[in-house]
Amino acid sequence: RALAEFLPKSTLTTLNLGHNRIGKVGARALAEFLPKSTLTTLNLENNRIGDALPKSTLTKLNLERNGIGEMGARALAEFLPKSTLTTLNLENNRIGDVGARALAEFLPKSSLTTFVVNNNNMSCSTFVELKQLMSKRAVSLRKERLLEKEKQKESRKESVRQREEEKSKEQLKTLFQMQSGACTGFLDSLR
Repeated sequence: RALAEFLPKSTLTTLNLGHNRIGKVGARALAEFLPKSTLTTLNLENNRIGDALPKSTLTKLNLERNGIGEMGARALAEFLPKSTLTTLNLENNRIGDVGARALAEFLPKSSLTTFVVNNNNMSCSTFVELKQLMSKRAVSLRKERLLEKEKQKESRKESVRQREEEKSKEQLKTLFQMQSGACTGFLDSLR
């Protein structure tokens, strides 16, 4: 609890609490203070936290060997679309087919790019299904990145075009002022 209360006051971005027997009570204390912290990476490997899952602005979360089970997987699945997680390790958590399918339902809505689910008492078909979902997600992310790069390239081209147009307008303005001055001088000489 003391560490959890310290987190909002610190500037830590990475914290390794692996193998510390934090348990559900400690995980709930972390969950309370994590949203107020600057942490982006948290390792809670082998801490027996069960279904007491921390919610925060983390981008990397290692929950390996925590006995999360089906209930924890379901809770985590509902949390995924609202999270900023890009990497999640759930290895060795006994989530089974039911927990894996719950996660699969929300994977497409998440920001995950790395998802580890080895050794979770799930059938081969469920594991393959998760792997295919992540593969599709990776392809989708690559397409999104390519589209974003194209948009950025077009935006840069448009900026260059606008700058050139402004430059041309300035040159015309300067030329007009020069011609106007020459005309005024010519007219003055006629008087």
